[in-house]
Amino acid sequence: MLTSPASANIQQVRQEGLSRLFGSFVGARLAFTPLVMLLPLWVVLTDDVLWRRLVMAGVCICLAALSWVELQRFQRHGLRPWAVPLNLGLSVCLQLVVIVMTGGVESPMLPVLLPMAVLVAVILRPGQPRALALIGQFVVLWGLVLIQSTSRFNDLLPQAFQQAPELQHSQTHLFVRMGLMTVLLLVSFQIGTRLRGIYDAMLHQALTARDETLWNYTENLQRLTTMTGEIAHELKNPLGSIKGLAALVSKDVEGKSAERMQVLRQEINRMQDILDEFLNFSRPLGPLTQEQVSLRELCENVLMLHEGVAAERRLTLRLHPGPEIAACCDARKVKQVLINLLQNALDASPPGQEVCIEVAPLGSTQVRVSVLDRGPGLTGESVERLFQAGVTTKPQGSGLGLPIARSLARQHGGDLSLHPREGGGCHAMMALPLTQQPPALPLNGSVPAPAPEVRAE
Repeated sequence: MLTSPASANIQQVRQEGLSRLFGSFVGARLAFTPLVMLLPLWVVLTDDVLWRRLVMAGVCICLAALSWVELQRFQRHGLRPWAVPLNLGLSVCLQLVVIVMTGGVESPMLPVLLPMAVLVAVILRPGQPRALALIGQFVVLWGLVLIQSTSRFNDLLPQAFQQAPELQHSQTHLFVRMGLMTVLLLVSFQIGTRLRGIYDAMLHQALTARDETLWNYTENLQRLTTMTGEIAHELKNPLGSIKGLAALVSKDVEGKSAERMQVLRQEINRMQDILDEFLNFSRPLGPLTQEQVSLRELCENVLMLHEGVAAERRLTLRLHPGPEIAACCDARKVKQVLINLLQNALDASPPGQEVCIEVAPLGSTQVRVSVLDRGPGLTGESVERLFQAGVTTKPQGSGLGLPIARSLARQHGGDLSLHPREGGGCHAMMALPLTQQPPALPLNGSVPAPAPEVRAE
């Protein structure tokens, strides 16, 4: 049975959620930057102390530059591991500088620390960076209390926020006020921590439910596939007897009865082909016998096997000229895939058209073998469905050829994909590694994990 969700899956989903949240944070910060900068700009324009004006001007420039540069970097490169703590850390630092420069404990920007504490607790993982952000806020705020409780440091505050001596708060008032602010910060931080905990628990439960559902689906599919294979195997024996009797009877009949007997024998052959496909689909993939194989020779052999069928349908077969490429693969299984793809191309092509096979490098580690036709082509919605067992576009198809072919390609460490062909038609592309890959042996009826995505050329 499946165990609890793999930590890699949880981390991947959490990373995607964090990326979306961080993107929203960066976008919102840029959108609200002009509003946040109003108070610092007011200090720059109205305060008489030169150094305070210079500091606030620097804060405005840093805030605008950070918001713009980080949004551009996120849109181009996505979320980087260091981007979250760096951005939150700089945002907290700039916020504290603005609070210090706009009145300290009396600053109207002081309540903004509360949503920032929630955001830090939600986004940052439990550990040193999150604790440092909270401790840093406490140190700065309580330092402001000590500064403002000493009249010698009154010149640190903007003149607009300085009060007349008879209106100044007592030290007890400042300490009580900052104590309340400390409690609110801790509560906000705890709220953010609980929100992250709830999110992680819901994520864990969702992935556990998903894995259980997938396991039940795989188990039912395996049971159904095994039963299908047993039924197909049991039907083959009486069908073989019927085929033999039909062959004997056909020798003794003439005229219309002979024509009807010929149709009967063709339908028996078709039933045998369907049963063979069911048996192939129900069996586990056998081990690979890998060796260096000339793909051009293999393609030429497959084309020769279909020359008669192509001639009957007035189709042209061609092997596109290209470099001689050898891949490490199981020649018999790769040939099986190519036969399936070529038969599909012949069935889809109208008379007078050409079916072409191409062999070409795909990056530095893979090679592609493409089968191209000028049939009706495929729509984007139907492409992936064709790789599901039982889905087919042929009136008499079983819908098992492509799933088996993709399983064989992925067993080699490659993949099989379908793409629209430029000018009309279908481009079926099988990607194979140039060197030997560890074989993947899936369960009955299951499909191995996909190889890295390949692009049609």
